[in-house]
Amino acid sequence: MATARIAIIYSKDKDKIKIGDLLSSPLKKGLTEEQKQRATAHIRYQVKKALKQMGIQNSKVNLSSLNKQQQKILQSVINEIEKENDERSER
Repeated sequence: MATARIAIIYSKDKDKIKIGDLLSSPLKKGLTEEQKQRATAHIRYQVKKALKQMGIQNSKVNLSSLNKQQQKILQSVINEIEKENDERSER
């Protein structure tokens, strides 16, 4: 199984977070489709965990420095976090 190694380059100022880059190690070659899916899910989990630690729940997030693919990935994870927070607040 491939191990996800990620780095998120960001700056934080009061209630604003600007993400400058998202880096991850490439997936190993020769993985099966199932292994690729598990590795990708693990990377998303690590990104989600990092974003929560950064405190994005209470901040405005600027993704404008990222390329389109990075923006898509991060926006998807941010939406997931927001959905979880909304569900918790409804309980």
